[in-house]
Amino acid sequence: MDLNLHGKYALISGGTKGIGLATAIALAREGCNVAVYSSNSKNVELAKNTLSVYDVDIIAMVADTEKMEERRVIAAIREFWPTLHILINCVGGGGRWGADLPHEEVDAWLDVHAKNVYPAIMLTCDFLPGMMKQKFGRIITIASMYGREGGGKPWFNAAKAAQISIMKCMSMYPEYARKNITFNTVAPGPVLTGGWASMAVADIDKFNEICNEFPMGRIAIPSEIASVIAFLCSDKASMVNGACIAVDGGISRSF
Repeated sequence: MDLNLHGKYALISGGTKGIGLATAIALAREGCNVAVYSSNSKNVELAKNTLSVYDVDIIAMVADTEKMEERRVIAAIREFWPTLHILINCVGGGGRWGADLPHEEVDAWLDVHAKNVYPAIMLTCDFLPGMMKQKFGRIITIASMYGREGGGKPWFNAAKAAQISIMKCMSMYPEYARKNITFNTVAPGPVLTGGWASMAVADIDKFNEICNEFPMGRIAIPSEIASVIAFLCSDKASMVNGACIAVDGGISRSF
């Protein structure tokens, strides 16, 4: 399926590993120019090398969300590219604290919001005027099944629910929708990256035991999430606006 993304410009925040990198690859394969950033210089270099095999323009840079360095990313996009068509808000994280953190520890809530919600707001607000001018824009935020239901850490759930709410509310403004700008959220379940990937290496029996409890008997790989994101970026998804799409193999309990 030709998604008609050739020549478009896309920024994927946190796009140097996992779902973010898989999304960058999926878009680059469609001929879309891609920009990625993260705070880890090694991951940035690896992402740059991975994406260099595609005949598209690549921007890969180091920027630390915890230091609110998104302004540097915005400046780089404006310097090197004429516009931005697609914004994927993928940078995030569950915080530096473990599972036994007391719920009254306010720093946990603030830290997770700073990593998930604030970058999405900053980047969305900055690139929206240009999207309105060109009458095209796709803004997709990567949330979580735990932004749609209970069960996770409350500080993480709250941040992911905020992301979903922001995208839904923005989608309802005619000023944006009538200029072909859509706002959507993708809510993955467990994905074979980060802690799940580490578990699969360290204790494959435990990993398989957990996966066996899921409807499909396995968890997603990043490219399966990226395929849905790429579709949402396209003209073919022009009527998908304000949706929160679960890509979890049926694991979540919410409708």
